[in-house]
Amino acid sequence: MPYDLKTDVPQAYLDDADTEGYIEILQEGLDNMRADIASLLTSHDLEKADEEFLDLMLYEIGWDIPITLTVTQKRKVVRDARDIYKGKGLFSAMIDIVDRLLGFTITIDGATTDAAIIEVTWQIPFHRLMGTEALFQFVVHAPIGTTAQQEADLGAIIDFMKWGPSFYSIVKDL
Repeated sequence: MPYDLKTDVPQAYLDDADTEGYIEILQEGLDNMRADIASLLTSHDLEKADEEFLDLMLYEIGWDIPITLTVTQKRKVVRDARDIYKGKGLFSAMIDIVDRLLGFTITIDGATTDAAIIEVTWQIPFHRLMGTEALFQFVVHAPIGTTAQQEADLGAIIDFMKWGPSFYSIVKDL
């Protein structure tokens, strides 16, 4: 419920136009402060946060994929950030995030499977453990009707999610 400053000022002072104008200026400042405080209270609540706070949350979790997200998608990314980062480098995670953010299904062909990547620990360089650069190559199959923007977004997501220095190509053939 908004607070009206005039309710606490004696009526005799409200009869003066200068005083009433001064109180209106104070009321405007008070309303602005109350709105700022109210927005700060919701800034940490993922479901109520304004879009500007969601952008800050995305920045804080290291989300730097240059694609346009709706407010709902931003909330999903922040909420699922841990799972997204845990799946980084896994084909199944790439397929899942493309489906969630772009709304279409892709398939991936490659020499490396999720099982092979999961067995690799971060302390050992991938190419030493697997022994060949061929394991870094894979093909992403996208729907035939994929637009140039969707293809650019798909490339940005794959670049973000792929394992290390991987090479890939996008083929529109689904």
